[in-house]
Amino acid sequence: MNNKRKSTGTKYSKYILFLFIVLISFNDASAIPSERSVARNKDESRYEITIREDSPLTAHVKARLNVEDKLYMSTNCPNYDYPEGWSSFVRDLKITSQNKNLLHKYETKSKWTLESPQSDMVLVEYNVDLSFTKIKWDVGNEQAGHFDGRAVYIVSKALFIHGGEDESFQIRFDIPDTWEISVPWLETKEKNTFIAPNLEFLLENSLVFGKYSRSSVIKNGFQFEFALLGEAAESSKLFDEAFTRIVREFLDIFPKTPPSKFLVTMFYSTQDDGESFYNSNAFTLSKRLNSDGSIIWANQMAHELFHYWSSDLIKAASYEDRQWFSEGFAEYYANLTLLRTGLIDEPTFRSKSEKILGLYLNFKWRNADVTLKDAGKSKGKNRFAVYNGGWAAALALDLLIIEKTKGRKNLDDFMRKMFEKYTETSYEYEDLVATASEVAGEDISGFFRSYVDGKEAIPIEENLNKIGYKVYGVIYEAEMYLIPQKPTGLRELWLRKKPVT
Repeated sequence: MNNKRKSTGTKYSKYILFLFIVLISFNDASAIPSERSVARNKDESRYEITIREDSPLTAHVKARLNVEDKLYMSTNCPNYDYPEGWSSFVRDLKITSQNKNLLHKYETKSKWTLESPQSDMVLVEYNVDLSFTKIKWDVGNEQAGHFDGRAVYIVSKALFIHGGEDESFQIRFDIPDTWEISVPWLETKEKNTFIAPNLEFLLENSLVFGKYSRSSVIKNGFQFEFALLGEAAESSKLFDEAFTRIVREFLDIFPKTPPSKFLVTMFYSTQDDGESFYNSNAFTLSKRLNSDGSIIWANQMAHELFHYWSSDLIKAASYEDRQWFSEGFAEYYANLTLLRTGLIDEPTFRSKSEKILGLYLNFKWRNADVTLKDAGKSKGKNRFAVYNGGWAAALALDLLIIEKTKGRKNLDDFMRKMFEKYTETSYEYEDLVATASEVAGEDISGFFRSYVDGKEAIPIEENLNKIGYKVYGVIYEAEMYLIPQKPTGLRELWLRKKPVT
């Protein structure tokens, strides 16, 4: 899944500027930026969050905030039982200024109004009841919280009342010395103290605290941190090895990813699901991790992780007409990365491809008038066009770029170029087409006219023949079988195995 896609180019620019300030005296390329070199405003809003070992489901929050006359909390609570939003879990709210209590009134939808506008910073103190982490959420607990008896996972919006100011925030946690804490925010020199450079960074994220398995991988100043809760922690070695391979592969595709931190959380649940946030994601698995099941769990986390670049950092002007690109390319790169890194073998990749492409051709047979570009207008109904058709388009475009450039470039170069051009400004569909032509070295807009905003089915058999597969199938039954043939030179280039000369 990929539901949280609200970041804007402006906020990305502010984040890059913030990181530039951090990096002025940042000399160790393998380290993570910290607060050491940041000259913070003394009036920066700050939170101190205390959680005790004997009451892990109560968070006591003290905040010093920039406020005019209103306070807010996120209304985006994914459960109809809580129509007022995350304020449903706030207890014992107290607001003061200059040692005087401020009268306040709860309005509606997680909003409070103060008795009068404030020129000084306001002190806000309250408790958050985290017992919602023990509830089974119909939408999936990765969208709210989870408690396994030893560690707590929560979405960050559940913790913070704020004044609506888009500023940087300091967050300090007072937790037992025996506990760990994992957050996606920037670390400071003070223990368990972090900086969120803007309001969205603060609210649209997730965090974990308590006793759990914690590890990380660092490359080019970018840190991925993993948090495995409950019984999932028993498979931490397998998880860490797989994720490290995937992360390094993606960072090779996007070497200019800005130094930052990304948190990935995983725990077992009754269903396989996932949720992406600003600089973090979380996913659940219904079965225990094992190497035989890599095509499920490793593929799921690779798919969700690729969205960090293809949907978060690369900004689209339209949500609907880029779904085939966002979801289809994420799945294509997830599958292919598992094959390239040895996390799955070729027969497993082949079986996955058979299912994806068989369902795409069946969808086109039943829905000939639905284009890939328009399929995102009804994503659930047109799932096999969005995901499977997008996958087929990624393969076709990959091979087309390789052929047009005689092996000098491939789809990785296209993704890098999109990243370079559209992290601060949003791309339109026409920009995506133009970028593909730029990378291919000639006009390939005809490909898009025919297969993306056109109604023609992508020539699956022709493309698979190019990379050494003979194709058999029954379209009306969504069956497809790929029979390996003698490897071709194009196949080696497609797998990124043959050096370009």
